Amino acid sequence: MTNIAPLQQDQKQLSFSIERKEKTENFHRTLWLCIYFPKLAVHSLEISEGQSNPFVVFEAETQKRTIHYASTAAQQLGIEAGMDLSQAYILCEQIRTYQRDQKKEQALLKLLADWATQFSSCVSVKYSSSILIEIRGSIKLFKEIYRLQKNITRQLQEKNYLSSIAISPTPLASFIFSKASKNVVIEDKNLLRAELGQLELQYFSLDHKSLEKLHNIGVQKGYELFRLSPASLARRFGNGFCRYLNELLGITHENIVSIPARNSFYDFYEFQKDQESLEIILMHTDILLKNLVRFLIQRDLSTRELNFTIYSSNEEELSIVVSSNIQCRDKKIWKNLIKEKFYSTLFKNSAYKISLHVNTFETHSYNNEDVLQNIRRKNSSDWNSTLDQLKARLGEKSITTLDSTEDYRPEYSFIKRTYTDKQFFKKKFLSSPHRPVWLLETPLRINNSIDNLQKSHNIERIVDGWWDSNFIQRDYFIAKSKDHNLLWIYADIKNQGQYFVHGYFA
Repeated sequence: MTNIAPLQQDQKQLSFSIERKEKTENFHRTLWLCIYFPKLAVHSLEISEGQSNPFVVFEAETQKRTIHYASTAAQQLGIEAGMDLSQAYILCEQIRTYQRDQKKEQALLKLLADWATQFSSCVSVKYSSSILIEIRGSIKLFKEIYRLQKNITRQLQEKNYLSSIAISPTPLASFIFSKASKNVVIEDKNLLRAELGQLELQYFSLDHKSLEKLHNIGVQKGYELFRLSPASLARRFGNGFCRYLNELLGITHENIVSIPARNSFYDFYEFQKDQESLEIILMHTDILLKNLVRFLIQRDLSTRELNFTIYSSNEEELSIVVSSNIQCRDKKIWKNLIKEKFYSTLFKNSAYKISLHVNTFETHSYNNEDVLQNIRRKNSSDWNSTLDQLKARLGEKSITTLDSTEDYRPEYSFIKRTYTDKQFFKKKFLSSPHRPVWLLETPLRINNSIDNLQKSHNIERIVDGWWDSNFIQRDYFIAKSKDHNLLWIYADIKNQGQYFVHGYFA
């Protein structure tokens, strides 16, 4: 195979290209994977392709409305992209129309680019309806190119996205191949000219005026374009056109700006049709969860909270938060919590889409303690897992605990804390050996004599509450009944020594 000669206008341009080639030798070691989404406009508008009625997505350019995308049913009626919208109405009066929203397309493309960062740190959205991924450094991680390509294809199929993937040494060539649905894998840049030469010029992303000029001189395909002299091309189309071809063939460097590294995780799944079955919805949360776990492992992170959103066809959104007491990235644990939470949630409407968003992370911690510490940690982990399941099933407000307060009066010395309270997990000192945990809400008055009770000689006097209207003055002691129950009894000094049962010991 012969080397590709640089495109030059004259000898001066030739020497510039050769010098540039030597300086950018390392550039050619890069390998770019491009994912092209031919139906991005349809996905961004959340239109179900499964509907039998024909529809089109049109662009409104001033007063002209041009069809950008035609569904399969519309194509069967003779409606094609590039056609005027009025012509589509002539062929089908009942055709459904949607106006293209490029802002929504860019937003969706940004989400997909964030998703693609799991494969490489260098991801770009330079070209329309496509994502560029530099994968040379990722091949070692994924073992081989075809394995990486298969992984990406599988995940996109799970999301119901139609895509075309191409791999080559230059970003522009990868974009053109993917746009032409040529799923090629080219690692040697010297093979680019031959492969690109087989394509129609309509895939070369040239402006309409340049395409028209080339067609007028009989140039229809890439190999016919490459036969033209660089001086002639520069004279007819300008230096920028030659620079474009040099970037395409990998002779000069193309500037690619990567998207910034994300500090959150977002993934979603669109159902082919509206779903009412909770089992099917849960099955697809498992797909989202698998992608999240992969994201966390690659970055050595964990999380405590997952945020799901279920989108209904009546434009209602249901938010479901699944949280854990401990930092976690174990798929099995999260799967059980998701199941508990979803089964305890009331679903009123069918769903067409579900998304998962995580924006809080922690550095994953590893357990390297000794055996006994690992046993204690395992017991603690089991309790936290049980607590998380109860919270997912019953709700956070249903999980409560007792805590002590700075008050000597027994009926005011305890406080109930809910799971949402920041002090829920603090270490608690609930009682001393002489205080029962089971207190009666209203002390039980003893009308009979207490002589038949076995009384302890340790008496605790409590005088407190002088600053408010709940002043008490009591003598507490422990007594055992005939049934061998331990009672906590006090004599109310304010009430002439009347006896009351205030609690029971276990």
